[in-house]
Amino acid sequence: HLGIVLAMPSLYQHGFLSAIWLITLLMSVLGGRVIPFFTANGTKTRKVEPLPWLENATLGSTWCIFAVYVSGLIYYMPNWLIASLLLACS
Repeated sequence: HLGIVLAMPSLYQHGFLSAIWLITLLMSVLGGRVIPFFTANGTKTRKVEPLPWLENATLGSTWCIFAVYVSGLIYYMPNWLIASLLLACS
């Protein structure tokens, strides 16, 4: 809201990109827990055990990207580092 009041497009662009990463983070956390549970119950099959290293890497990189965007560090990081964080997140 402050970016619109002050007519600073970069400020509200930062806000909506941070919001997108927050929603992505919430989808990753909830989706990794809820979707396998409901799928196993709906298909009457055994729940597949997650790979701990993959789950930790995905959630950790998503938390890291969210923190980088919210804190504003994204503007001071080299492009190759941002690209590697985004690649690790996917």
